Amino acid sequence: CTERERKQEHREREQEHRERESEQEHRERERAGAQREREHEHRERESEQEHRESASRGTEQESVQGHSERERAGAQRERASRKTERESEQEHREREREQEQRECEQEHRETARRSTERESEQEHRERQSEQEHRESE
Repeated sequence: CTERERKQEHREREQEHRERESEQEHRERERAGAQREREHEHRERESEQEHRESASRGTEQESVQGHSERERAGAQRERASRKTERESEQEHREREREQEQRECEQEHRETARRSTERESEQEHRERQSEQEHRESE
């Protein structure tokens, strides 16, 4: 197994790992979205029930006011939910960028190490050649 093949396999494993993480996060976002949808439907049912109860016992003004307050509260919850989702996606992008940066740094260190090895080997060959030359004189 050559160094190039090992690196390729390593990159492929890392890519598969990132894909699994991405799929997992996608499933989590889908679950969170489904949960928000269920909560939204539940709030709508509650809102409709409250509206019916309010209308039956109060005036039209009370009903309109309560409905407006519930709409405002629902809109506020929805904004907070979207903000949380955006923050989660931003954190994921930052983790991916950090991982890519670490990979680049690792590749740079590996390249520098190989270059140093080649230089050391060249110096060794030169010293050996000089030694052989001196011995032959």
